[in-house]
Amino acid sequence: MMSSLDALVDEWLRLDRNESTRTEILKLLDAGETVELEKRMRVRIQFGTAGLRGRMEAGWSRMNDLIVIQASQGLCAYALKHVESAASRGVVIGYDHRHNSHRWAMLTAAAFINQNVRVYLSRGVVHTPIKAFESSLWCHDNRKSQPKGIFSP
Repeated sequence: MMSSLDALVDEWLRLDRNESTRTEILKLLDAGETVELEKRMRVRIQFGTAGLRGRMEAGWSRMNDLIVIQASQGLCAYALKHVESAASRGVVIGYDHRHNSHRWAMLTAAAFINQNVRVYLSRGVVHTPIKAFESSLWCHDNRKSQPKGIFSP
């Protein structure tokens, strides 16, 4: 059974703590923009081969703080269940120059730290190919020692 649009909006407003995206949804609701609300709320954004990609707007089908937090919580739960010593081994998180990248890296780190997972966060802007390379080095090293000068625990 499909949820009513009202239920989807109510759930969004219950969970979203970002004043800007909450206001977006409230304005659409007040203006009676049900077609736009349907586009944003009816279908959840999908994780694809390039990760989460979508317009940066409020809603379940868009990129925003709430979606990043929930995806990070899900990834953390998966790692803790399926990766040996995940909490002590930790995760590598980086960000680049794109809009919201730093903010979303911080939210991702917070989701893992909240579950007592060690986080290695880049000290500054790092382009995606470099971050992937750093992660592969970290995995290859078997996490026996902390990489020098790349991460800030």
